[in-house]
Amino acid sequence: AERLTQIAKSEQKRDLLLKQESMLSKQLTLHKKMLGMLKSKNAPSGDQSKKMKEILSTQSRVNEIKLEVKGLVEDIEKLKEQEKTKGRFKPSEPRPVFSETYIQGNFKMDRRTTVLKVTGDKLGDSSQFTEEGIRSHFVTFGTLSNVVLEDSCALIEYDNRANAETARAGADKFDGIALRCEWHYEPLASIGKHAPSDEVKAEEEKKDSVDDNDDDNGAYEHLIEGAGYYGMQQGQESDACGDDQDEGMVDYD
Repeated sequence: AERLTQIAKSEQKRDLLLKQESMLSKQLTLHKKMLGMLKSKNAPSGDQSKKMKEILSTQSRVNEIKLEVKGLVEDIEKLKEQEKTKGRFKPSEPRPVFSETYIQGNFKMDRRTTVLKVTGDKLGDSSQFTEEGIRSHFVTFGTLSNVVLEDSCALIEYDNRANAETARAGADKFDGIALRCEWHYEPLASIGKHAPSDEVKAEEEKKDSVDDNDDDNGAYEHLIEGAGYYGMQQGQESDACGDDQDEGMVDYD
């Protein structure tokens, strides 16, 4: 009730000030007309100076009223908002967003691949299809861990999953060639990490189907940077551009 009373008083004062501003604005117009008449009739400079002072004084008061009305309007809006949310819980600070992998002793390890298999029609024929050319193009999406080139594709490893997903969504062309970016899971000798287990791959198949549906709807999900990585074992680099498997997330408590 006290807040509503304060709102009513502020609105009343605002309305009175607006009326006063309107009256002074009309007086200001008349003063300017009278000054013009005095000048046209070559009235004494003292009369013209007096009228000019009246104009300046009136204009100054109009400006003061405008500022006062603006402050009242802002106060009224705040009071109305407080009245509207009365009785509701409103935290003083926004809820924090946790970006660390460890939360109160429990953690999730992102074991999904960070390697992209990039292909395109006649990609290998491009003069820019070199390790340096591929690196300079894909480093714009995030830090690279490794790049491996084959005759028909490039295998690009990022330092985390989020950067790899950004590249997968945004790397659509290279040297004028339309690109196809897919997840790569097979071991690569030159990357030298451990390949995921069959259990991880089975979980990944479910997760990847959900991610692909989200991509089709235009929704891009930013994920927490993981502590784990897909591994690559030696001896299978020649099959790097073959068919891929699917992926998922493993939680460790």
